[in-house]
Amino acid sequence: MNSRKREEFTDLRSGRSFAANVSAAVLLLLLAVCSFSDLKPQSSLLSPGDAGETLANSGIALSPAAWPSETWWTSFNDAQLNTLVEEALANR
Repeated sequence: MNSRKREEFTDLRSGRSFAANVSAAVLLLLLAVCSFSDLKPQSSLLSPGDAGETLANSGIALSPAAWPSETWWTSFNDAQLNTLVEEALANR
């Protein structure tokens, strides 16, 4: 009786490995027929001049504000930030 259980256990183990092998084969077959050749970016880069025209025509309101000043960090009135930035600029 003990040998009968061993045979059943062996059959179950081989059945599991057979099922795993079949599953792997089916998965590989499905992946093999997938085509990734059509996957490519659908967008393209614009030159800076074209980007401005695109934004102007998009209805987005562009801010007329000027670029930040060269000492923009001083507007935070933080002595530690001032010291850090000045140190960084001195050690460029």
